[in-house]
Amino acid sequence: MLATSFAARARADETAWHKREGTLEAMLVLTNQIDDFLGQWTRPNDASHPPELHRVTAAKLGDQITALVLLSGCSPDPDGSCHADVDFTVLGPSGSSLGSRNGAELWHGAPPSVPPKPHTVVGRARLDLGLEKSDPTGVYRIRAVVRDGVTHKHVDLEQTLDVSAAH
Repeated sequence: MLATSFAARARADETAWHKREGTLEAMLVLTNQIDDFLGQWTRPNDASHPPELHRVTAAKLGDQITALVLLSGCSPDPDGSCHADVDFTVLGPSGSSLGSRNGAELWHGAPPSVPPKPHTVVGRARLDLGLEKSDPTGVYRIRAVVRDGVTHKHVDLEQTLDVSAAH
């Protein structure tokens, strides 16, 4: 499954957008092809055609970008349920906050794992960024704080998005 190989590939070089705290591991990804990716992700597992996630680091005014979190390793409570949540924040080119979404459910329920090792899931919470023609150009910072409500571990993630004027 892509999820396992994607996490294993990224694990080698932890970055601002991919971090780990104990068993909790998360990646903040920006894409302009969310529907295509989710369609691929939900089809039956086929190792010869894994889902492809088109990551973006640049966009134009007028584009639609989605921030999503790939998650693995959340810990179950005594009843066997994980409680992973995320806080999203968007900072504009001037550094000012353009909005936030706090306490969004990332994964609640049975842990996303396949023994003996966890596998990666697409978190339920997403943040859609509609870049209006009147928005400022420059580098936007999208932040996500992923929290495991059982172990109280968290990871702070950040992606940048270089936004230019539409043609």
